[in-house]
Amino acid sequence: MEKLAQFLEPEKLNQVLELGKKIWDGIGKLYNYHSSAGDHVNNLKRKWEELEGQKIDVEEKMKSELFPRKRPKREVELWLQEVETINGEIQTIEEEGGRGIWKYFPRMHMGKLACQKIQEVKELYQRGGFRDSLVVDPPVSHGEELPTTTFVGQSTTERTIERVREHLLDENFRRIAVYGMGGIGKTTVMKQINNDLSKERDKFDNIIWVTVSKSSSVFKLQEDIARKLKLDLTDSEDETTRAGKLNNELKNWKRYVLILDDMWEAFHLEDVGIPEPTPTNGCRLLLTTRSLEVCNRMDCVNIKMELLSEKESWNLFLDKVGRDVLNTQDIEPIVKEVVKECARLPLAIVTIAGSLKNDLQHCLLYCALFCEDHEFERDELIEDLIDEGIIERMESRQAESDRGHTMLNKLERACLLETGINRNVKLHDLIRDMALEIAVLLIYNSRITSLPNSISDLENLATLRLISCYNLYRLPSLAKLTALRKLDLEWSRIKEIPHGLEMLVNLRYLNLDTKIPEIPSGILSKLSQLQVLKFNCGKLNVEEIVSLKLECFKGAFCGADDFNKYVGSLREGRLSHYQFIAREMTAKIDDVYWESKGKCVILYNCDVSLLPKDAQTLKIYKCDNLRSSSDASYLECARELESISVGWCDEIEDVLSYSYTFPLQSLQLKSLGKLQVLFREEKVASPLDIPPVTFSYLKQFLIVGCPNIKELFTPGLLQNLANLEEIKVGHCERLEEIIGAASDEVEEEIEEEGKDTTIFPRLRELVLCDIPRLETICSSSNAIVCDSLQNIEIVKCPKLKRLPLSLRDEQLSSPPSSLRIITQKEWWELLEWDNHATKNALEPLWNEFDEWMNFLCMTLFSLLYLWFIFY
Repeated sequence: MEKLAQFLEPEKLNQVLELGKKIWDGIGKLYNYHSSAGDHVNNLKRKWEELEGQKIDVEEKMKSELFPRKRPKREVELWLQEVETINGEIQTIEEEGGRGIWKYFPRMHMGKLACQKIQEVKELYQRGGFRDSLVVDPPVSHGEELPTTTFVGQSTTERTIERVREHLLDENFRRIAVYGMGGIGKTTVMKQINNDLSKERDKFDNIIWVTVSKSSSVFKLQEDIARKLKLDLTDSEDETTRAGKLNNELKNWKRYVLILDDMWEAFHLEDVGIPEPTPTNGCRLLLTTRSLEVCNRMDCVNIKMELLSEKESWNLFLDKVGRDVLNTQDIEPIVKEVVKECARLPLAIVTIAGSLKNDLQHCLLYCALFCEDHEFERDELIEDLIDEGIIERMESRQAESDRGHTMLNKLERACLLETGINRNVKLHDLIRDMALEIAVLLIYNSRITSLPNSISDLENLATLRLISCYNLYRLPSLAKLTALRKLDLEWSRIKEIPHGLEMLVNLRYLNLDTKIPEIPSGILSKLSQLQVLKFNCGKLNVEEIVSLKLECFKGAFCGADDFNKYVGSLREGRLSHYQFIAREMTAKIDDVYWESKGKCVILYNCDVSLLPKDAQTLKIYKCDNLRSSSDASYLECARELESISVGWCDEIEDVLSYSYTFPLQSLQLKSLGKLQVLFREEKVASPLDIPPVTFSYLKQFLIVGCPNIKELFTPGLLQNLANLEEIKVGHCERLEEIIGAASDEVEEEIEEEGKDTTIFPRLRELVLCDIPRLETICSSSNAIVCDSLQNIEIVKCPKLKRLPLSLRDEQLSSPPSSLRIITQKEWWELLEWDNHATKNALEPLWNEFDEWMNFLCMTLFSLLYLWFIFY
């Protein structure tokens, strides 16, 4: 029944009702599409004829303006493409109607498609009124300067650059190729040549750089070169035709240097469309390749790119990493091994050396453990770097996380980490084999039932994560894994504490969210470095938890004594995040109660006396010994509570006190059978001068299944509810008033002080459901202004005769368009209005609550309930 009650909560009911409303509106639209399908199709044909005439005019005008070296504007080309696309889509609709298959093709679908295309055609017609010229001149560009690195190892690299320049300026050499192994520096040399020529305008008119890929073909190479020349070849599928257009265009670029970087195959120039470089045209072809055969087949003069000398390699590495790296004797042999691994390749040396500075060294080495092109989720990578010890220990875990983001930003700016989807990062693949001392084992969502005993021999293992391994029942001994810093067994089926856990003295992160019933005494006390602990299924030893210096804790306490003992020992602010629950030994906790973040406390059938002063969320469930807020003395010391939820407490009569000063933003009351009032002071009096802090931060108020409460808010509380945004009330059988009636004395005082009679100025949503005795929302002197209202739903409230709505400054002709009102039709028609013009203005925003839709919703509830039971 408790699960059923959760599904019957008003907020969930309202969600289903809202879904039903959307479905009903959709049915109305579909009916319109069905009944007027023919009109929509005919209207579409007329609109298309107008657009087609405009298209013909644009094409004729563009044709008349296309002189040599002129090109169509990109916006015109895109417009013409979109017109052609929508023409094909419209033809599809017409063909379906012209083949006499209407009795098979749904009319409503036909009408819907026609309406959509009418709107698209209108938009295209408006965009097609080009007033200016439809063509432009191509940009004049001598060449683009490319980013490159500072040269080191001059005796090798500069010598290659000088040879290329000598051949380039000699008319006897018109095809020049630089070849050598990958990473040797060919592209860097060619970029420097490109940049030098771009500045020296007296030697060549244009410099054209094209990067060729391994999977290139004649067709793709033509496309790449044309893109650089801003030449459109999309209308030419034949390679020969494309080559002719490319040849003619390149001839217009006069004395050019065409640089083809990273060639993997040889091509005939005439097949691509590249004019033959001659002394007459003054053009040059430069290319880089790893293959000497490509050079020969391209009929080039060949220049070999030499490796750096060992001395140059060593000096280059030290220049990048810093010579102070040699201050530590133990690291010099490793550094030499790293340089040797780079095989005298400049790219490898610069890439690795640039990263091996301080903690950035270990960050890259850690990433190198994973497979090639592996993408890391940013926050998860930082979490691992913290628990691996790569990010040094700081004053808090948040500070360590900030340091992690700084490290990744530096590596990204150095182009050592590449940014992927959703800001994921991946490592340059030349560093992957550098993981010498760090090791990680991550198994996610696997069907394994156990791990091999050989895992125990991985003595350098720093992280062991076995996440969502639902069939995993057994682990080998962990006693030898003394370097382990992170152990995560979340959502596995392990029922016993892993053997040797107490030996993991360097452990900083421990997640035992499994089936383990208890952590034996003497284990946690030995894990003195622990920062994060998650264990919410079994019994904890409080004394050992207290001895730890945790920063994040998620756990369950069996009984009030353990909970009070732990809370009493807490130093305020030590825990940056926590979620813990106090329960009796026999209480079974559903996972749904753990759906909270931040600093949350859950009391489940447990009477405690303390509460953390910095708790932000409090949930009180099934505490039958709680009869009044006076019994919850722990609330007196709460200072930061933002959310309170009280549910299924059968004896409670009131929940709050005017003496509470915490900034409450959300109050949820569920299934409280004896609840009479919200504040215990209301049992004695209803004062007008309520402390101004009371409810002054409240944004969300929900009450459901409380049959004995008769009014929610007293008149004196109204002035404090200025920030209230949501009111949801349901299944409160005896509730008569949302805002209680004021006494004559209070009314007079309000009039004397001239207090504003507007209530709930920021209210966005008002939901009242199944309240048979509800008669008023507020007194006749009060009104809810519709400025911020978005949703009003009132169902099964037969005695409610007045809806206190008004429009600001009586501007009845412009009600808020976002407002939606849902009620039963009979109830709406019988409503009493202070101003009938208000009803007339709001009438278009009203929607009927359909009983049939309600039946469907209840059926859906039943299905959801069955699913929840058997899932």
